[in-house]
Amino acid sequence: MYHAFISGLPDLAFETEKKWTQPDDFLNQLATVLQKDELQWATLLWLRKYHAGIAYYLNDKDCIKKLPDGFPAEVFDSESDSFSLLPNYIKRLVYWKESTEDAINEVKISNKIQHFYFEDLANAENRFMNKWADLELNLLNYLSTQHGNSPEKKQTVIIQGNDYADLLSDFTDNSRIIKSEFPEAEEIDKARQNKNLLEQEQAFTKLRWQAIDSINRFEYFSVDVVLGYFQKLLMLERWTTIFQKEMIEPDDLAEKWIQNYYEN
Repeated sequence: MYHAFISGLPDLAFETEKKWTQPDDFLNQLATVLQKDELQWATLLWLRKYHAGIAYYLNDKDCIKKLPDGFPAEVFDSESDSFSLLPNYIKRLVYWKESTEDAINEVKISNKIQHFYFEDLANAENRFMNKWADLELNLLNYLSTQHGNSPEKKQTVIIQGNDYADLLSDFTDNSRIIKSEFPEAEEIDKARQNKNLLEQEQAFTKLRWQAIDSINRFEYFSVDVVLGYFQKLLMLERWTTIFQKEMIEPDDLAEKWIQNYYEN
């Protein structure tokens, strides 16, 4: 089944102007191909694009941004009958928000949803999900700590979830171990020398794209190939949305995109 499905997939390149299957449509196709646990892994990848809307809603329930289909607003109340519709990591987010007595804002909610999300990816019994979670978490944390933040500020932006996050918390940004324990750091640093923020972000996405190819280098007809392909579709969708925005100056667009991506 995998052989036939994967053989029929068109080649993908990081070119947003070309036609490709929309992620939502592809997820519907996967419902007929994957086993139940495999479909849950794919759904985890898909749900991430809704994190900003979920964090926004939980911070201010008078305003609702786009939420996943089938997620009515009341689903985010643990006493609601529809609460069971939520995936485990968002349930943990709701429980955390309802039980914490500390002051909470959208940034804290965003950091916490990422923390729970990457935990679920890391705990999935799948090789691609585990490796992708590690790469993405390390990349996000490395970028978010490379701006000369104070120790106190750095602790608020680091997403906990693996040993590298602990290293970033314990060592200064220019410590040798910060670079040596994250092989992609050198390529990221080169990209950051580009003053064009949008081109920087494109470089980071291409790094992710290449990482998927590396993770699946010796995989040919397994669910890992399907998951990697789906993650590439999600990246293409995000960039197509960015380029289709109208009436936004490039610098403003880059700033808004970066703030949305790294905080949510």
